Amino acid sequence: TNIGSYPIPPYRFYYDINWSWNVSNHLVTAYRTLSCSSGFGNDSKEEILRQTDGFVEILDERLGNSPYNNVFAIKRVDQKKSDWRFELYILKPMNNMNNQNITLTGSYGPVYREDIEAMAPTPPEDNMVITELLKLLEVID
Repeated sequence: TNIGSYPIPPYRFYYDINWSWNVSNHLVTAYRTLSCSSGFGNDSKEEILRQTDGFVEILDERLGNSPYNNVFAIKRVDQKKSDWRFELYILKPMNNMNNQNITLTGSYGPVYREDIEAMAPTPPEDNMVITELLKLLEVID
């Protein structure tokens, strides 16, 4: 979806990719969504952290250092199999650019019961998520 006239604010560009797969004999289906957005405002890292109640910053040595000086990530404090979320922010406060955001979420279904939850996949590890999300920022030859 493209709204507005990039790079002249206000504009917004975003896309969602959804996928699912059967985990256990049609009892559990895992659902994943990857969302990317530009035109996400120009708030600072501190402002974003203050506004995202229930989230914590992911401490990863790659983030905040070259070539990712302007990148940080957060995750939901209470990551559950039924509802987990990671967000990567790319801050672009200069040159008429707005921040960008990449979000990875997951859940399972079709019902939420203890016996079915035991079969559901656990939320991914922070390091793995950061590795995969950073790949979306790499230059494509």
